[in-house]
Amino acid sequence: MSSVKYPVSGGYYTPLVTEPRGEGEWQLDSAVLGLELHTEGHSLRLYDPAAGHYLLTPPEQAQARRAAEQRAAEAEARAAELEAEIARLKAALEGQTGERSD
Repeated sequence: MSSVKYPVSGGYYTPLVTEPRGEGEWQLDSAVLGLELHTEGHSLRLYDPAAGHYLLTPPEQAQARRAAEQRAAEAEARAAELEAEIARLKAALEGQTGERSD
């Protein structure tokens, strides 16, 4: 069974109907946000139906940021290794041919 919430609009309460999502859980579509508000236990999650995923919670954002920073550091280290390898190969080539390859 759907429940009805009453936000204030223009000084009057207007009904919003929630849709059940399971045992004691519900969802509410927000045209203003372009999102769906879902309950999960005692938490409220924001779902973006256009993107097909939930917006990250602050702890999830922090974890994603740490993972991205780790990947960036690994990519920078790999780029430095490759630059060193290129320099080594250029030096070896110069030694073989006796000329510079800039």
